[in-house]
Amino acid sequence: MMRLFTIIISLLLVLFACKKDQNPVPRTGDNFWIYNINSDPEYTKLLAPFNALIYTGGYLKNGIIVYRVKMEEAVDDFVAYDRTCTYEANTCVMEWTQKDNYYCTCKCCKSRFNLTGGYMEKGPAKFSLRKFNCDYIDGSLHIY
Repeated sequence: MMRLFTIIISLLLVLFACKKDQNPVPRTGDNFWIYNINSDPEYTKLLAPFNALIYTGGYLKNGIIVYRVKMEEAVDDFVAYDRTCTYEANTCVMEWTQKDNYYCTCKCCKSRFNLTGGYMEKGPAKFSLRKFNCDYIDGSLHIY
């Protein structure tokens, strides 16, 4: 009887320890390439670290922030985030400006997120920005 009780308690602990993704911004099926970043004038901003461009897509088509973190010509030079605020997911969009280029801020609730790590620095948001996978390969960027 004690063994059965131990097994049940163990199972309950495992179930409650495995939290599902609770981010209010759902994952989207966005999957695209940005080709020839180093030579296409459209992507001039992405030639220097701590600059960003906004692309169509993301949750409710609010946009995707593509942000250059470093200049090592490595697969992880870029990050991409959904522009949807994780506090007011159905109504608000994050804004990025060259003036405050390490952060994006929600124009509604004033939550602030660090773009180099994607984490929330100032609430009321409780979740990090929804991140996309990025692979930078031979001057082109795959976002998925």
